Order: sequence, then structure tokens, then C-alpha cells
Amino acid sequence: MPEGLSAAEVGKEIAEHKKHAASAARTKANRADLEGLVTRTFDSASFNAWFTAFTAATRTLSDWR
Repeated sequence: MPEGLSAAEVGKEIAEHKKHAASAARTKANRADLEGLVTRTFDSASFNAWFTAFTAATRTLSDWR
């Protein structure tokens, strides 16, 4: 009996490898997307806090003029 994998078994192994590689790539892409969303949310919240404080301070200073 010959040793090794048949052509069909080799095809299955290659397909499994490609499936796992694609899954890993999707996981990496999803992680990068989530990190981008977190950064954008933090940036937006920081700007909103700064702008609120800036406009409050501007109104307060303009009342004294």
C-alpha cells in the first residue's frame, strides 16, 4: 500500500489551510476595524468635551467685555 495522501486528501488539506488562513485574515481585519472605531470615538468625545469647554469659556469671557 502506498504511503502519503491521495490527491483528494491533498486537496482537502489545501482547502482547510486556505479556510483557516482566510479566517485569520478576517479576524485581523475585524480587530483593526474595531481599533479604528475606538480611536474615532475617543477623538470625537475629546473634541466634544474641548468644544463644550471652549464655548462655555468664550461665553463667560464675552459677558465681561
